[in-house]
Amino acid sequence: MTTKNKRDASRPFRRDAWTQGGLDGMCGLYATVNAVQHLRGKTLNERDAIDLFKALTDAVAKKFPALLWEGTGMQDIRDILDKADQYARDVYGFGVVRSEPLRRGAPKRADHYWARLDELLKPPGRVLLVGLKEPWEHWTVLTDVTPRTLRFLDSIAIKVARRADFSIGEGGTHRIDPHQVFLLERVEVETG
Repeated sequence: MTTKNKRDASRPFRRDAWTQGGLDGMCGLYATVNAVQHLRGKTLNERDAIDLFKALTDAVAKKFPALLWEGTGMQDIRDILDKADQYARDVYGFGVVRSEPLRRGAPKRADHYWARLDELLKPPGRVLLVGLKEPWEHWTVLTDVTPRTLRFLDSIAIKVARRADFSIGEGGTHRIDPHQVFLLERVEVETG
């Protein structure tokens, strides 16, 4: 009898730990908190981040608890971003204007797609909230596109990634959904 495929009982069982996002669909909320923090230009302390997170959950409160395991879709993100705009205006004194610049059509060629994202991010005070597809469905914040890299603010710790690892169609290790792109822009609120 061979024991080749049996686990040695004297050695402890080891597996990778589950991380945030592995079991829940909260990445859309985290991505929005990260986007507001980036647009604010100042790190949110824990209390500020919790207050913002609570306000954002109000926008999708009717979806709980199913949102925890089903995640956030496009309309949920729209509702969350509308709440983020209202909250940022009330608390931080700036607005978060959202648009969907690729909603009606994204460039088909990858080089044109990346150039378009880079163009959208060029003016200061902008980020892109993007939906990733394979190998997982995930919302994240894209802050910079270069010829070789993508720079993220992400709840599962994607920071800098090789652009060659991402695709908008088939291929690549990761795939960005070309239509799930929200441009978020900081606008100053007029006072008085």
